[in-house]
Amino acid sequence: MMKVMMGLWLFAGSMLASAAGAQHPGETKVDDEQARREVHPAPPTRPLDRAALEQRFRDTLAEAVFHGTWQMTGEGGLEGNAPLTDPQSDKYTITKATKIAGDRWLIMARVQYGDKDVTLPIPVRVVWAGDTPIITLDEINMPGLGIYSARVMVYRNFYGGTWFGDCYGGILSGRITNASNASTPNPAAGPDVVNLVPNFTPGSDVYIEIVTETETTQKGGMFGDEARTRETETTRTCRRAVTPTADGGAKLIFTFDRLQEIGGSFMGPAKFDTDLDDVSDEPGSLESIFLVMLGRSFTLDIDRNANTRGCVGIQSLCDDVEEHATGMFVFAQKQAELTDGDARFTWGDAQTAIYADHPVRKGDTWNRTVRRDDLYRGDLTYDYRCTLDDVHTDDGRTVATVTYRATVNRTPNGKPGTRLFGMLVRDVNGTIDGVATYDVERGAFVAQTEDINLSLPTLSDGTAPGETSNVDVTVRTKRTMRLLTFAERAEQRASNKAVTSE
Repeated sequence: MMKVMMGLWLFAGSMLASAAGAQHPGETKVDDEQARREVHPAPPTRPLDRAALEQRFRDTLAEAVFHGTWQMTGEGGLEGNAPLTDPQSDKYTITKATKIAGDRWLIMARVQYGDKDVTLPIPVRVVWAGDTPIITLDEINMPGLGIYSARVMVYRNFYGGTWFGDCYGGILSGRITNASNASTPNPAAGPDVVNLVPNFTPGSDVYIEIVTETETTQKGGMFGDEARTRETETTRTCRRAVTPTADGGAKLIFTFDRLQEIGGSFMGPAKFDTDLDDVSDEPGSLESIFLVMLGRSFTLDIDRNANTRGCVGIQSLCDDVEEHATGMFVFAQKQAELTDGDARFTWGDAQTAIYADHPVRKGDTWNRTVRRDDLYRGDLTYDYRCTLDDVHTDDGRTVATVTYRATVNRTPNGKPGTRLFGMLVRDVNGTIDGVATYDVERGAFVAQTEDINLSLPTLSDGTAPGETSNVDVTVRTKRTMRLLTFAERAEQRASNKAVTSE
């Protein structure tokens, strides 16, 4: 199309040039400059009423919603060596724009993108290109978001422009509407179609809370013919920070912020919560482990399609925990969650496995397979089948409900698990039934509930040398995940502390 338009322009130019330069019989040759002026007359000029334009700008931004999409690239892309990411949704609600002096304005804006939802006074410059305002930011520090520069043009209820952070940047565009009718579905999709893709917005810190309630039943071998059951409840909360990578993926930095457990083992009860309990002079087995983990970080490397590529930092944490643990039996149980394989699955693949790699419509299904390296259970394969069950509006936000089932099996020819106190898991099979809620504007699953049922045929050492016996082990787990904002986590922490003080 561009080549066709260029050809038309060149053809039209040549025809105009011929008309201007041709000399008909009986005519006197006209001065070239005069001919040019006759063929291309100057547009009429009229003074622009700046006061009227500024008032129109104020009216456009009064109770206005900028609703559209953004794309980004990393340092390599800024140099022209990497593509932009796929479009992701964003929304900015502006209550008003006030002129301070000269070209300096103050815009009151509610910024909603990724995991962020904050209201800020943003100082900007408004530069005019004729009758068109260009909102200009030069390294403005937005609390909780970061330092940004931008050039955004506003014209006839549309906006478009560029933005830049530290070593990354991109483009954004969309429509300006009144706040009263701004609740629209994903602009890149449609009323029943969503792009279930992760939002790797820089600086989009959030807390992720994972709660598990597990019932483990063991029968046979050293446990006898009567089944023995133990129940355990755990809470793990991490603060997650996002650093985008040049290829459209991200480094996700997880920092342990709360560790809680009730239950223990057949060796005795155990209970500790870093939100509730004071540090004792003689820390117990759980306390000695959790206090080492608290405040420590590890990093997951995620690609643009939500596949976990690697984990850094968890092994050094495991080494420190082992050094300080006062109860080796409890450490042996906790060691399983302090491995690269478990961190990748628990904080990465268990959430990202249900993303779709293409736009999906209500009723559509898609499949995804992830693998897990489990210290005691061996190499496992999780085959997910997901369905977009519903798309609706909840409290003014567009959300999608995904239901799924995953089958869990030992990976063929995969590595076996490690023995734990004379017990070796021989095989693994089971299912996961789950439902998850995806916030379209955040670009993230904000809640997830799973019922996990696993059968673990196990070989147990006997009392005599070389003697073994079979143990039937079943594990039933209810697992919930949810995102917490900074305010929600602060309120939760304060509430927990209040309980302690009573």
